Amino acid sequence: MTASSNPWDSSRPVWSFRREKWTSSVIVGDVATDWASDVSIPESSGGIFSTINDLATFGVGILNSTLLDSGQICKLMKPHSLTISLNFAVGAPWEIVRYINPLTGRVTDLYTKLGDSGSYSGYIILIPDYEAVFSILSANISAVARAAVTNLVTDMITEMIVPTLDAQAGAEADRNFTATYRSTDPALNSSLTVIFDPRPSSQGLAISTWTSNGADMLAEWSDDQKLKLSLSIPDQRNGKMAFRSSFLPQSTSYLTSDGSLGPFSDQYQNNADWLNVDATPYGGQGLDLFVFDLDYEGRAVAITPAATRTLMERAV
Repeated sequence: MTASSNPWDSSRPVWSFRREKWTSSVIVGDVATDWASDVSIPESSGGIFSTINDLATFGVGILNSTLLDSGQICKLMKPHSLTISLNFAVGAPWEIVRYINPLTGRVTDLYTKLGDSGSYSGYIILIPDYEAVFSILSANISAVARAAVTNLVTDMITEMIVPTLDAQAGAEADRNFTATYRSTDPALNSSLTVIFDPRPSSQGLAISTWTSNGADMLAEWSDDQKLKLSLSIPDQRNGKMAFRSSFLPQSTSYLTSDGSLGPFSDQYQNNADWLNVDATPYGGQGLDLFVFDLDYEGRAVAITPAATRTLMERAV
């Protein structure tokens, strides 16, 4: 062992980098020959001496905005370019995989970072929608075999964990938001009821009744008397969470002869609510915007339709 005090000294054999690391590491191949053949491995690959716990801690730090402020995180967690694949986009520094839940059709973006050095691979997968992280470290002399096994394990974890997180998110949404809310002003006949719709085709929160100063607001926009709510901007640190509602009812009138939707009919049916954000304003605010007030446990205690500016507190 060299006596050099500089761990990055290129004259020092790589295999002697830190003896204590080998006692808790999986070493592939011959340590002396394989590692000594490329002294740049530990210099260029921060994850080569990492652990699953380290990577998970790093990922949680990103999602919790403890490593960067929330504004920087918002810029970081965005696609930079699309690819030829509908299920893959490129970020900086991310490889973004779009997972489609086979039961609900819901799309979940997985922000991943894959790294390889010598006989080693590392995967970190961030799931911002559910504030979840998992990571994989693997080792194999054969790069082809290592990639195949690593991707297979990642597939298995994704297929298991994302639907589970989706179901848990639904249970939490049901517990925290479903209720009837009534105006704090006794002179106003204003109330709103939020339910959880369990149907796979429209699973999530919805407004089943909405009366504003005696007027039935749902009769104006919704044929099926139900407005689906989609998360817009969460600000849980300040006890707020905003949702946008779908005023346009889902329709099957665009189905082709084989029962499918064409690309433009499909995007209109599924994205019309986002394409028409604030399309129906009142007093400078969109009728589709609702803001919940949350308590310290994340449970909604009040709701305010932005357009009517009527605070309604949880009644039941």
